[in-house]
Amino acid sequence: MKNLRKTMVATAVLLVAGIILLAGCEKEKEKTKTNVGEMSISDIQYTDCLSYLPSSDSIIVRKEGESLKIEHHNFAIPCKFDSIVVSYAFYGDTLAVTEMPDPYYNVNCVCVISNSFQINNIPHGQYMLVIGNYPYVIKHISSVNF
Repeated sequence: MKNLRKTMVATAVLLVAGIILLAGCEKEKEKTKTNVGEMSISDIQYTDCLSYLPSSDSIIVRKEGESLKIEHHNFAIPCKFDSIVVSYAFYGDTLAVTEMPDPYYNVNCVCVISNSFQINNIPHGQYMLVIGNYPYVIKHISSVNF
């Protein structure tokens, strides 16, 4: 009877240890899904006003390593901006990127510029990339895979 209890206790301990070990492995697998480093936006560059007449804009997206390089040509924004602020957010499998002039003035003047930036250390996975600007108008949708 004592041997049976010892065997049951030993089995229970081994079972618990195995479950903890497997749970630790699953967490390790989750960690390896993302890149090393924090996701960030860098190299924001924009031109002065190229025109004051709205024209058809275009967005070019290039994947380079673990980064996306994005160029937005003929980007129409209100005049009197100091800088362009680029931000991102994840909504499920959608990577939403927003370009906004700062400060945002509601003026009767439209300025057309070119803007470029880079998104670094994007977590591994497949995403729907959505790029928009004020007032939250979608300008680009594509699928990206990291």
